[in-house]
Amino acid sequence: MHTDKEEEHDELWAAQKLQALERGRQARKKNEIGSLALQAKLMKKAVSKLKKLKPLEGKLLQGGFPGAPVNASIQLALRLAPDGSSPYETSRDAVLRFFVVHTKLFTNIAIFFVVVFLIDILIIIVFFWGAVLGVGIMDPNDECVVNMTAVYNASAPGYGNLVYTYEGSTQYPPKRCDVWSGPPPDGSCSAAYFVAEFCNLNQYVFNINIKVIVIVLTYVNFLPIPWRIAILVDAIGDVIHPDPAVGLDFYGRPTEALWFHISRLDRARISFFLNTAWFFHMINLVFILYYWNYIDTQIWPGAFLINMPALLSIGSVITGGVLQGKAEQKLIDAQPERFPPAPTKYIKEGFHEWRTGKSGKPLMETIKAKLSDFEDTYGDKGGPSAGMGLMEIKVAVPSSKSDV
Repeated sequence: MHTDKEEEHDELWAAQKLQALERGRQARKKNEIGSLALQAKLMKKAVSKLKKLKPLEGKLLQGGFPGAPVNASIQLALRLAPDGSSPYETSRDAVLRFFVVHTKLFTNIAIFFVVVFLIDILIIIVFFWGAVLGVGIMDPNDECVVNMTAVYNASAPGYGNLVYTYEGSTQYPPKRCDVWSGPPPDGSCSAAYFVAEFCNLNQYVFNINIKVIVIVLTYVNFLPIPWRIAILVDAIGDVIHPDPAVGLDFYGRPTEALWFHISRLDRARISFFLNTAWFFHMINLVFILYYWNYIDTQIWPGAFLINMPALLSIGSVITGGVLQGKAEQKLIDAQPERFPPAPTKYIKEGFHEWRTGKSGKPLMETIKAKLSDFEDTYGDKGGPSAGMGLMEIKVAVPSSKSDV
């Protein structure tokens, strides 16, 4: 039989064992909690990265409006590419996916540039009158105030000819002649230059703000370049191949995106003009930065090299937009149950309901409600561009490559 002392020892031993077991259980629980927390943190980070890489299922995409890098028909780039995709196709999809994933960022930048653009236009309107028409001139430059009767000394190289050969105008500074080819009155100026780069603050500010506008428009023209090149390459390939079917995406898969239901020749024409638009704009940007001073932008060859590419760029994007709008409207009229009307139609309806008081809501709430109706009705279909590539679709994502 155990003695009382032995029993007390056994009880103490048992208590210590229980305490050790409890401490072990608590430690394991703490480790498990820490492990679960770490796993949850890693899982959250992985999900965040996965969301950036995986197709954006069910997300309403917008594209083609100024500041947006892609057309909404980019649903095809968010789908899983088939096996055997070429390096070009893989690179193309990766670039387009990047722009779609960061659409919110690009949209916010576009909003900022829209504000800058509007402010810049207002500044140009204010300073234009003095810069070009000479109305409301601010801070005139004293260098442009010259004495047209001043002559060189007869013994000097000027042979007594006039110092200034051009008085200047509201748009151009006066000209000074440094080298005369002979004595007066038959001598002619063989080396003349403008006395100043600008004659007033209006011309200086006007010149700077024109450059700002071109830089802002560069953002709008630069972002869609990958998409426009992709559709041009695709359209040219369709034209080369005999009688390719419409309604197929880059990989030849059936798609409801409206762009791919436009005839191959029309897509080739449209994508050609959309690409020449950014090409000519880049030329315009190069020359407007190269010819920096105001006077260089007003005379040959700067005026020509700046303005001609600008006009060609504007003409190209308008031509491409008109052709695309007509082609899309033709499809919408022929299959209204398949292709939705332009979102602008709902915006106009919202504005009309607000103006007539029918909606009973503020303007923005009315327009949001109308656009919500558009999304609910046509969210899963390719929409029209309204002439400039604005389309909206719901991205339908296959569950595996076998679904593609």
